[in-house]
Amino acid sequence: MMRLHKTTRALAGLAFGLLLLVGCTTPTVVVQPTADIPAIRTEAAQTVVAKLTIAAALNPTATEAPTQAQPEPAVITATLAASPTAAAETATQAPTAASVATQRPTSASSGFVATATKRSIPDTLSYISSSPADLATFTPGAKFDATWQVKNTGTTTWKPEYYIRFARGTDMGEAPRFYLDQSVKPGDTVSLVADLVAPPNSGTYVAYYEFCTNNADIIFTAYVAIVVP
Repeated sequence: MMRLHKTTRALAGLAFGLLLLVGCTTPTVVVQPTADIPAIRTEAAQTVVAKLTIAAALNPTATEAPTQAQPEPAVITATLAASPTAAAETATQAPTAASVATQRPTSASSGFVATATKRSIPDTLSYISSSPADLATFTPGAKFDATWQVKNTGTTTWKPEYYIRFARGTDMGEAPRFYLDQSVKPGDTVSLVADLVAPPNSGTYVAYYEFCTNNADIIFTAYVAIVVP
């Protein structure tokens, strides 16, 4: 009976020793320090900013803030003071009877205007008379001759190649030029004739014509002033 008790005590001691052994071999659990949550969030935010910066560099138009609009360059518009069309229409209107006095020569020699030549030439003349008279009346479309009687006072014989041509005003000529029909020696008198036609509309008309040499040098300028009722 005593032996059994000892055995029981031995077994109990063995079991206690095993418990101690198991307790010694159990791995030690190391508790890690608590993570720094704010630091982790800051690092993550910095990572996002870095990625956005790289994306902006690769695609600037998609992420860049719009720049301030630059002012448009000033546009300067030149405005004409007067309409050239209106000026042209005014220039081509038929002169009134009152305006003829300012267009025709003030000298007593009607129908003749002394004109400087383009260059020094030996051709000169003396004006004698002209027709029709100033402000003569012609029906619309009527044909008439403008005649200027002059004397060759130069040293050159006028050739048949000398001619009369339109200069300014209202051109009433039937042809662009009217040539001499004969030679005119120095000292001779001749009638220079231009075939004209009265305009179809009523009004007062003034036309200027030039007498030129075969080299287009102007010897003198004459005019015609008529009225179409």
